[in-house]
Amino acid sequence: SQSYLGLPRIRGEQVRGDMTIQIYDRARLYNEHDKGVMAAISGQAAIALQNARLFEQTQKQSRETVAINEILLDVSQRQDLDHILETAYRHIRELLPLDACIVAMYDAQLNRLWLPLIYDNGQRYPVAEGDIAASTNINRVIRSGEPVLIHRTPEDIAGLSEGVPTAIGNLDRPSASLLYVPLNSEQKVIGALSVQS
Repeated sequence: SQSYLGLPRIRGEQVRGDMTIQIYDRARLYNEHDKGVMAAISGQAAIALQNARLFEQTQKQSRETVAINEILLDVSQRQDLDHILETAYRHIRELLPLDACIVAMYDAQLNRLWLPLIYDNGQRYPVAEGDIAASTNINRVIRSGEPVLIHRTPEDIAGLSEGVPTAIGNLDRPSASLLYVPLNSEQKVIGALSVQS
């Protein structure tokens, strides 16, 4: 371009981006007055964008709080585990992008897992149970009590073409993003919740 004017979008003391204008066929078109006008517009744009971000964050937090309250209300009123799990799954699906959702309950005395909820690609799979394999992410979460977040690259996924021996759900489509969080009760980890996409 022959004429270019670029200014940072500043909010407080942080640069939030830039705003540019340019003309391809006329040289030296912009002057100090244009620079001042652009600075004023850029400042207002930064404020408007920051306000929009804050509004979105507030809306997201509100949706999360409503979902948590609805789950707690449902749990306090119902004893039917399947209904509670379905309610939790429905709310999690509304809040997070996911293809798979797994709830694993751990029996420490028998060192076994019971998986009362397995959803993958909208399909619910039958309840599963078995020994807890040491190499699984569910085991890592249960043993450490800490969340596990995994982001697989396309190369990682291609390397899983043989399948994952401990995979659950749709075995033909490994997940790229996996989040596992512990389920805690009375200071003990009693299982894990996983969402995957």
